[in-house]
Amino acid sequence: MTEQQAPDHDAQNQKPQVHVGTVPRRRRSMRREAGLSAVSAACATLVGMADYDERLRVPLWWWPVAAGLVALLGAEVHVGLPLWVKVTTYTVLGGAVGGFLLAYGHLRIRVAESCFTAGRARIPLWAIGTVRLLAADATRRRLGPQADPTAYLATRPWVPTAVEVQVVDDADPTPYWLVSTRHPQELVAAIEAARGGASSSGADGPGERGREVAAPGDADPTR
Repeated sequence: MTEQQAPDHDAQNQKPQVHVGTVPRRRRSMRREAGLSAVSAACATLVGMADYDERLRVPLWWWPVAAGLVALLGAEVHVGLPLWVKVTTYTVLGGAVGGFLLAYGHLRIRVAESCFTAGRARIPLWAIGTVRLLAADATRRRLGPQADPTAYLATRPWVPTAVEVQVVDDADPTPYWLVSTRHPQELVAAIEAARGGASSSGADGPGERGREVAAPGDADPTR
């Protein structure tokens, strides 16, 4: 499971053209790819202290398992070869595996000021509707038979729980974000607290929609 490209939330005051029929896949892809820079500009003020900050690092036990695999593969490759080949083999394999684990565990979930960040994607708080806590069973269903291919995913397989964040921006075709988190209740509370602060300071965008928080549990979300 990998992160998908970020949706576009900077065109909040522009209405997309409506076409009859199915939108070509390439056009949808280009639209989503263009969103990253636009959303980054919309959330450019996201600096300073965060209300919530979590990194989904890989489990610690992955490291000794990875070291064992490197040792096993290295032993298969360098049999009967000079010492410098052995050192090079272990260095390359160890660096590649270690780099992969660090990169894969670099996913960051953050709530700060007027934006919610999941990986490379950012969304203004005014564009968030219902926020639903998903237990392990509900998360698996949402990633499997009940998945929506147009949703934005920021998930990791070693984190069983998640939150589903509804997108209420009319200009964005993404129906919701599915974001892994080890602390779903704390994340939802941080989003609601930040939204309340943004509302009191007049930082909301168009519309005061979808302010409710769905009750936790295994119930499947409805849209």
